[in-house]
Amino acid sequence: MVGAEGSPDVEEHEDGHTSLVQGLPSTLPAATTGNNGSWNITIVPARVLSPPRLSYSEKGITASNGAWNITTVKFHKGAQVKSWWIMLVMDSAARNTIVSGPQDSRLLALRDSFVSKLTNCGMTMPRDKPVPFATPLLPTGTDKFRKDALGTIRTTLQNQLDSARGQKPDFVLVLLSHEDNFIYPGIKTIGDVEMGLNTIHLQLDRAINGKRQDQYLSNVALKINTKLGGVNHQLDQEAMNWLKAERTMLVGIDVTHCGPGSKEGAPSIAAVVANVDDTFVQYPASLEIQQTHEIREVSPLRVIIGWRVLTVNPTQMVTELEKMMVERLQAYKFRTGNLPERVFIFRDGVSEDQYDQVVLCEELPRILHAFKRFKTKDRKQPYRPRLSIVICVKQHHTRFYPIQAEDADTTMNTRPGIVVDKGVTGVFDFDFYLQAHAGLQGSVKSTHYVVIYDENRFAADEIQQGINNNSYLYARATRAVSLIPPAYYAGQASKRGRYYLNDFLTGEDPQKEKVEKAAKEKVFEDAKKAWGGGVHPDMRDTMFYI
Repeated sequence: MVGAEGSPDVEEHEDGHTSLVQGLPSTLPAATTGNNGSWNITIVPARVLSPPRLSYSEKGITASNGAWNITTVKFHKGAQVKSWWIMLVMDSAARNTIVSGPQDSRLLALRDSFVSKLTNCGMTMPRDKPVPFATPLLPTGTDKFRKDALGTIRTTLQNQLDSARGQKPDFVLVLLSHEDNFIYPGIKTIGDVEMGLNTIHLQLDRAINGKRQDQYLSNVALKINTKLGGVNHQLDQEAMNWLKAERTMLVGIDVTHCGPGSKEGAPSIAAVVANVDDTFVQYPASLEIQQTHEIREVSPLRVIIGWRVLTVNPTQMVTELEKMMVERLQAYKFRTGNLPERVFIFRDGVSEDQYDQVVLCEELPRILHAFKRFKTKDRKQPYRPRLSIVICVKQHHTRFYPIQAEDADTTMNTRPGIVVDKGVTGVFDFDFYLQAHAGLQGSVKSTHYVVIYDENRFAADEIQQGINNNSYLYARATRAVSLIPPAYYAGQASKRGRYYLNDFLTGEDPQKEKVEKAAKEKVFEDAKKAWGGGVHPDMRDTMFYI
């Protein structure tokens, strides 16, 4: 159903489908009826897909309303921690002092709770607990980007690394006293780019909170185990059949653009992630910066696709996509010993009018060129896996509501697993709306999946159930997510890249006068120098961004 939001309803049909409709106007909040109070109401058939069964170390779990609890289970594969550090950031900008120093009893108690949580989750921790160390009191001064403070942190970490004779820990637990728009991104840059250190941040006021500590540390454990190559959970064999029938690589692609407050000419950041295992859990990433369309020299192209002739303005593509795809294929081959036989690409961040222009005209040729850089195992012919490309759209105005209240969840939204592929979808398109997740508040929004290129020829039921199942594999949560994880991870990775250019993307007046193209190009060149070689080599084969 397309239109404003309202109370849900669901209707059964003889063929086993349900119907979704926008709630009647009398049941809807006045604020949701739009400026003129008019409605665009359509009843459409829908199905509810069953959730997959989840596999942990000792037993399986069935999700309830798209979520599950892991208090009684251990990770499917717990990572082994050989060494780790604890760094307390002492910041004079903090309003309240939560701990007095690295030997504060509350900090040591937190360390013990942290070790217990990771151990109970199935991770292997070293017998000796690390002795916390602290930065000197960070300066504030008039430096709005806090470069002096970050210099102090950098020196503290380097001194610790020197004391360890260059032996890096598996991760550094960084304890922060408050939120800061420059300290957190700065530490991530120091760790990810400069020194090759995994950093895990805890906000002390949340980590020491007795009532919420267990849940907070559980969420942190999910991140750490994944970063270190562990597997939090898997799906049962039946749910994975569609992926494991042949060697398969799932790819996520996204681009984040500079927003208000950025320097004009600041780059966009593209991310490509892809699994390197047959459990579809580990997704290392490739990151690249690229010029925005405002300063790139582009010329319109005329491209023929099928019976259509398109005029394309090549401004929104991932310019280094061929290189990034090569990196992901190399990583897959290195980990598994083979190249994938099938590649599924989930492309986020593309508007409806760019499906053909950006993806088919601009990015598809780069993907195919990446394949040609490899040879088959017998090296007799170019490598060419079967390729499918699916666009993932979250920014749309379609909402679905069940007709009968008993078919709604406790938030009066449709239940997880709702899929709609008739009534509001394209007549000639292979597309569908899928809501894999539960609504937490307000009206839940489905994701619109559009298959724009398909050599794998999955049936609609198979790919819909497959994407729904895969939505339960997001590593950082114990609930299904709204977007298939590869696309979700690509968004996270591109946003992580923003931290590395934080000085270029924050602090500017959005109302300032426009600058000339030459000035924009200078900003881009400066950002390129700051980016350097990108992510540190020691981090590139990990999910550093999660």
